[in-house]
Amino acid sequence: MYRLKHIPTGLFYKPVGGTQSNLSKLGKVYSREANAKASYGSAKSIRIYVKEGSKLHIDICEKLKFEKSYNYNNWNKNMFCDTPISDWTIEKLKIE
Repeated sequence: MYRLKHIPTGLFYKPVGGTQSNLSKLGKVYSREANAKASYGSAKSIRIYVKEGSKLHIDICEKLKFEKSYNYNNWNKNMFCDTPISDWTIEKLKIE
């Protein structure tokens, strides 16, 4: 079992849609390492989304530079930050 961890924040990636953040304390658990790598494919960066002014945004805004999202989600004040793949690691979970 594997998770994709953002090293600077210590949080994990979770694919979401809508107004939610794609970082969390638990993240998505992948059954295989290859599946975790497939979540970002051949991209050179992973985009993090947070809602402006949310607890998560406040907690990590010193570590990352966020910009306002000017897409269809602009009405709900989403912010984004493109993070390089080198800021991420695949963490293997210990199963007991």
